[in-house]
Amino acid sequence: MNNFKAWAYSSQPHEYQSKTQQRTPPGHRQVRQAEMAKATTQWNVYSAVKGLAPNQRVSKTNSPVGLRGLVVDYDMVSDVRVVRGYLEQMPENLRPNFIEISLGDKIRLVWVFEKEILIPSMQWNSARR
Repeated sequence: MNNFKAWAYSSQPHEYQSKTQQRTPPGHRQVRQAEMAKATTQWNVYSAVKGLAPNQRVSKTNSPVGLRGLVVDYDMVSDVRVVRGYLEQMPENLRPNFIEISLGDKIRLVWVFEKEILIPSMQWNSARR
């Protein structure tokens, strides 16, 4: 999804095809971030947080102005079948829109909000208070 403007619904999971077909080893986040910073790198990342400059990542110089969804990152390797089993116990209207398996084989759940929630500052976009 490019900036949450393009949608494709499918009952089948999207299969990511990297050029190397290799997962990023744990602890190599800095390597991925350095690669993404290169102007020649083709990549697609998403954020549920919209910045003042909407096509740039939220940062100290690009304050958040809206929440488009919720991304819950469990930061642990999990069997997607087990996760789906837990989610199927939830009411259908509360289930996430997407289950993502990260490049590090960790689970993320993504809920996309029907309408964007406006936020006044970075303070409202942080778990640290």
